[in-house]
Amino acid sequence: GAGSEPRTSERCKERFSATPSSPSPGPGGALHAVIREWREGPDAQCGACSPSRAPYPQGLLSILRKLKSAPDQEVRILLLGLDNAGKTTLLKQLASEDISHITPTQGFNIKSVQSQGFKLNVWDIGGQRKIRPYWRNYFENTDVLIYVIDSADRKRFEETGQELAELLDEEKLSGVPVLIFANKQDLLTAAPASEIAEGLNLHTIRDRMWQIQSCSALTAEGVQVR
Repeated sequence: GAGSEPRTSERCKERFSATPSSPSPGPGGALHAVIREWREGPDAQCGACSPSRAPYPQGLLSILRKLKSAPDQEVRILLLGLDNAGKTTLLKQLASEDISHITPTQGFNIKSVQSQGFKLNVWDIGGQRKIRPYWRNYFENTDVLIYVIDSADRKRFEETGQELAELLDEEKLSGVPVLIFANKQDLLTAAPASEIAEGLNLHTIRDRMWQIQSCSALTAEGVQVR
């Protein structure tokens, strides 16, 4: 119930308040932490809550060995977030593609990134309000949820928080590890990841492993995979 596991919640809360300026890990470190803690079980949940859990990137693809037991396996990653959050730019950076011409995604994009025997199938779904009801069509068999937030668009924090909360309540995404990218950190007005984590009450998430990661999809800061 609401009063269960108060110590875990408080420990997570203390970590955020104690390390507001700690650097977030790179995407490799972040996803590695999420997957590792997820596999180790509920006792490690609080550790996955800390933005400073894994301070250095370890490589997005080598991490996924923690998710799949053997190479030559496909990993389905669902990439969601509001419109203009930077999802497609981030996806193109992950796939090492040109980002000079990005247009709003009206439907969905699929990119496959292969390395070391793993195939990452990343599904980038448009974030416009009219498209969001169709997100649920893509929930099936998701291994990792990546949720992208425009850190500089503070007036939409409440909206993006509501959408994330609804995703976390979806039965088909139950227990799926979530990696939240606090994007557009290249902008001076961007809120730090720790502030976003606190504002969205991420420390209350107890049913899955999660991590929040600062990044700039435009400059590739924090999103390099290779």
